[in-house]
Amino acid sequence: MRRILRILGLAVLISGGASHAHGEGATYRLWADEVGYSAPQEAMASGRVRLSYEQVEIFADRLLWDVARRQVRASGNVKIVSEERSLAGDSLSLDLEKETGEMVPATGRVRDLFLSAERIEMFPDRLSAYEAKMTTCDEEPPHYQIQTKKADIYLVRREGKVAAQHLEARRAALEYGDRRLLSLPPFRVSLGEEPEAERSLPLPYPSYGRLDGPFLGYRWRKGWPMEKLSLDVEWRITERRGTRAGVYARYLLGGEDFLQLAASRREDLRDRPLGPRDIDTGLAKVLVSREPELSLQVGPRFARKGLRWEVQGTVGNLREWPTGVSTRRVAATGRLLVGPLRAGERLKIGGAAAYRFSSYGEGSQAGVLYGRLTLSSTLARESHVSLSLVARNSSGSTPFRFDRVEMARELASEFAFPPAKRWRVKLLNRFDLQQRRSRDTGVELTYRAHCLNYSLGWKQNRGLFEFSIGLAERESNRGSLSGSGSIP
Repeated sequence: MRRILRILGLAVLISGGASHAHGEGATYRLWADEVGYSAPQEAMASGRVRLSYEQVEIFADRLLWDVARRQVRASGNVKIVSEERSLAGDSLSLDLEKETGEMVPATGRVRDLFLSAERIEMFPDRLSAYEAKMTTCDEEPPHYQIQTKKADIYLVRREGKVAAQHLEARRAALEYGDRRLLSLPPFRVSLGEEPEAERSLPLPYPSYGRLDGPFLGYRWRKGWPMEKLSLDVEWRITERRGTRAGVYARYLLGGEDFLQLAASRREDLRDRPLGPRDIDTGLAKVLVSREPELSLQVGPRFARKGLRWEVQGTVGNLREWPTGVSTRRVAATGRLLVGPLRAGERLKIGGAAAYRFSSYGEGSQAGVLYGRLTLSSTLARESHVSLSLVARNSSGSTPFRFDRVEMARELASEFAFPPAKRWRVKLLNRFDLQQRRSRDTGVELTYRAHCLNYSLGWKQNRGLFEFSIGLAERESNRGSLSGSGSIP
């Protein structure tokens, strides 16, 4: 007869002090066909075992539950399930106090990613998969797979919930159908709410820009043990402006805080998604070399629901081309972000405020006050529109052209819609409210081939054409990559 064992000392319903991650008063429940005790604080369960706590459930044929140490060992048809994760294997060990564990072997899904691995290790901030194969394709067999010696799926905590943020893989290869196409460098792709460009596979994409002419761009990434230190190398070989390159060494301090040392040669600071997402207007046709630059990023941190803050400090010597200006810059920036908050059934409202103070080696100082108000609406499935009113006020003077305010008032718009099945169009525009003219326009056309996105984009300000291949999100996630879940 199927029983529910209650433990409060000797009960199966366990309510007690929880780990730091779960907070006080976490509740655990255990169901099984048969339950016994190997010690006063140790329960042995067998037959259709189910253990649940918070938003996580564990299923198995057999389970050993150490109440005092808050440790779990499960075997036989093991499955661990949360809102955006479902993994199955032969055996599972968990330490709920330390939020660590291991499953051997493991198959299943983490957010948009289907995977199989010889072993998965679980940590508070990541899942590490060894000898793994991964894909976003739910066909059998999948259209493509990424085979890797080790892959790390990083997790982020927001408002008490845990969500998959991004994937990092090393010693990887791309397989299409049943054929191995090519080896891949260490790379990172987004699994969450990061810019769509970060979902691109690390391939040398051919592109064209009015200033660069034809060019090839490439990115290489490497991480070290304990995943605290990472190195990004980016370069672009252009016909008209030579070779541009950048090296970025980042050390994670904890959470989303990091320390970064950057050195670059002729970096185009406009190589980022079109839109008012920062203080700079990104319109100056200049290149900047960091020789080098050190930065500290703290946050974002949640002050309360819907309200976040972050601060950044940078110091370094910068050289601008073709102006020839070269001097030290010390800058401090504080940002406050609100929402998006629901203002109706389909309407959301968000905003941001920021201030940056900069001091330069030749004695000048400058400040920029930034504000943004954004209204966004979902018109229909996979269709949305957003309008952002942006204001920038500057004070003082700067020797550099790239951090001058070139557009004090602007209206930025974005409209995305599917003109046909598997197709998606995104239109972007930045309208200068003072000069009453458009300063930049962009078009992005994406074709979804089941589990891969093929994208072609154009930006008017730079005369830029770009092509990329990226991982497609699941159908249920399209239009919103947000999600939440819990891990041990």
